Amino acid sequence: MNIYTKLTLDYLRRNKRRTTFILLGIMLSVGLISSTSTFFVSFSQQIVEQTKKDAGSYHLIVKHASPQVIEHLKANASIEQIGLVHEEKVKLSNGKILQIQQMDQKAYELIPFSILEQVPDESGGLMIAKRSLPLLGKQFVLGDKLTYQTQDKQQHSTRITAILEKNPFNDYGNQSETLFAYQFMQEISDTKDISLYLKVASHANFPATWENIKGMVGEKNVTQNYRFSGSMNINSDLGNTTYLQYFPIFLVVVVTFAFIYSTFHISVAERTRHIGLLRAVGATKRNIRRMMLIEVTLLSAIGVPLGLFLGIFGLWLVVWVYRACFVLAENSVFDIQFYLSPTFLLISTVVSLFSIYISAWLPVRKAVRISPIAGIQQAYSMGLKYRRRKLSRLFAKIFRIETIIALRSMLRNRRRFFMTIFSLGMGLFLLVLFTCFVSLLSSNELKLRENGPDFTLHINGNDKRMIWSLRDLQRMEDIRDVYIHYPNEQMTVFLPKTRETSAMGYYGNTATIEGVPFVGFYSNWNMLSTHNQLFLNRYLLEGKVPSDEGSQQEGVIILLNGAAEFTKLHVGDEVYFRQNDGPSRNAYAASELHHVKVLAIAERNTSGSNSIELVATPGLYRSLLTDTRDNISPDRIDIYIKDKISEQKVNKQLEELIAQDQDSTVDNQIRSNRNMKKMGLEVSIFLYGFVVVILIIGSLNMMNTIVMNILFRRKEYATLRSIGLSFKSLQAMIVKEGIIYGILSAIFGGIGSGILLFLLNLNSYMPLSSIIVIVVVLPLVMTVGIGYLSAKIALRSLQADHLLTLLKD
Repeated sequence: MNIYTKLTLDYLRRNKRRTTFILLGIMLSVGLISSTSTFFVSFSQQIVEQTKKDAGSYHLIVKHASPQVIEHLKANASIEQIGLVHEEKVKLSNGKILQIQQMDQKAYELIPFSILEQVPDESGGLMIAKRSLPLLGKQFVLGDKLTYQTQDKQQHSTRITAILEKNPFNDYGNQSETLFAYQFMQEISDTKDISLYLKVASHANFPATWENIKGMVGEKNVTQNYRFSGSMNINSDLGNTTYLQYFPIFLVVVVTFAFIYSTFHISVAERTRHIGLLRAVGATKRNIRRMMLIEVTLLSAIGVPLGLFLGIFGLWLVVWVYRACFVLAENSVFDIQFYLSPTFLLISTVVSLFSIYISAWLPVRKAVRISPIAGIQQAYSMGLKYRRRKLSRLFAKIFRIETIIALRSMLRNRRRFFMTIFSLGMGLFLLVLFTCFVSLLSSNELKLRENGPDFTLHINGNDKRMIWSLRDLQRMEDIRDVYIHYPNEQMTVFLPKTRETSAMGYYGNTATIEGVPFVGFYSNWNMLSTHNQLFLNRYLLEGKVPSDEGSQQEGVIILLNGAAEFTKLHVGDEVYFRQNDGPSRNAYAASELHHVKVLAIAERNTSGSNSIELVATPGLYRSLLTDTRDNISPDRIDIYIKDKISEQKVNKQLEELIAQDQDSTVDNQIRSNRNMKKMGLEVSIFLYGFVVVILIIGSLNMMNTIVMNILFRRKEYATLRSIGLSFKSLQAMIVKEGIIYGILSAIFGGIGSGILLFLLNLNSYMPLSSIIVIVVVLPLVMTVGIGYLSAKIALRSLQADHLLTLLKD
């Protein structure tokens, strides 16, 4: 061990407080980088695994492939796995068609099967979705044999060996035509009516592979599994990650740079005389540089591994505590399995070391420039030369002498001054931004969803026919209202341009109609039926809803979905709209658009968003609908219950109602809203946790700066004490310096966040009082408090009885 290493170790041991302070900053910075990377990698991996369960782990489906194409694909190095699925249609005893999907082992691995129950240790039987069982002819159960007739008129009986939660290929079938069953086969020998399920290798060029396969079998015979392909970047060695994680890491690196730079600046300033003595006894610039870099290396060797552990352990602890205190929502961000990627741990280490060495390089370079004489005399102050700055007379009259001296001191080194404000202001900027987003989510989106339907029945399939009827819903005593949505195409509704309509969002396009400015909104239209008439009358604001007898009258009822405060429509007004069947323009003539009379206005949220819906009378509705069928069936049905307490009871009744209708599904919106609330809380914990650490680093940087000012100005303070300044006034001056730093950081963070809110047009969605509180009051209160506490802590290094002794040196 050479002398310079010993000197460095001795300095670190003698200054334990300073060493601990630097290590804490490094650990927080590295911990934030490692925890952010670990969270994003783990969450992305969870998304991929969940997608595999929901949509399978295959990328492409190839149909009508010849035996030659199959062999060619099996030999292709770009294809990692190929599964074969043979389709065979058979006829049941009740006349229904059953399509049996026979698959080999590899296809079984790639296709998502959610098995509810199965016969153990038995393969080759049929796997059938639970909701398809009642449609097979009788109430089949697990283990029963199903008899069917193949296309060659042969009778077969196959045992049902597994009950599935849903159809893996088709979420919705058509109960009147085809049912689905699935069968595992050791080998698929019949290549007629066969489909290939392909998983592309991670090292392959996916677009090129896709184009190559389309060239072999034709574009119409190749289908991509977009859900699985979109959940992972198969062309990247880093795999299942998102670029979103690089933004917070970049912020951490910037704040770390400011902190480490300031910390080593203080370290060099404290050792100015020591460095001068070393230079005087023969140490070269290279020796001094090496000594300082040894210090950086030792601190990094301790701080970086501890920071990596702290970040991962802290993330695990937060998740563990949340799981212990709260019930997890569906698809919760806290319901993750930690995935420690060696690649990202290495990247975190490299990024951390890079930021540490770069930020320490400037102080090291200045330390090398210290001359022997200047160092021994303590005349070198790291470039902090006093500059006489004239202040206005008005400023001098308003503020006391302590404030003026504090301001002069802060402006001596503008680089450090701006870095201190930037590091704390960046934390405030993120705090304000995240608070605005959380406020908007909680106050608008959740409120709208809670006022929306409690349950939604979706009617799927091609013919939209229902086994159950609307009367079955009306017999349920806990249901208060039912609103039916009929088939429609999206349209653009034009409202006069005002400040209120400009703030609504959901823009189609802004345009002029006969020279008058209007704002276009993407919207939907619906048909006035008997059930919808009852619903609209219950929530009527203005006008009269036409009855069935008066349905020949053409017009619309405006249904406001949480948008009453934005629209200024009244009964008798005319509304312009256009069907989105062509490109939009900036100007229209009135004759180019549909315009109808407003017959009534009602308000009830049926969409979960700020929008408007046009409920057209039957004649007008049919004239706009491109579907010419006589019998128009519902697309979905919104259900409102009398009391949220009866949620479980109504949910069970609805499930029993559609149990034999595999074309209908139930969405429990109450449960979805509850999960969204929980997810909002989870996201807030992560966002504010990130901001808190950034603010801590910024606070440490401010504390560093104030300590450095005390260190450099000890003789100046001693002079002020000798001419009559009390120690209490001296303390007040330093505290004011911290408060001024806090106020300026609040101004920086508030202005930056305010500009971003304006650019994103978020200010239109928030009341002025909320903006003032979040953008002005909150940052000011926090930073003044942080500045005050930082100054109080820094004052511990200043002792009254030591100041006057400095004048003797």
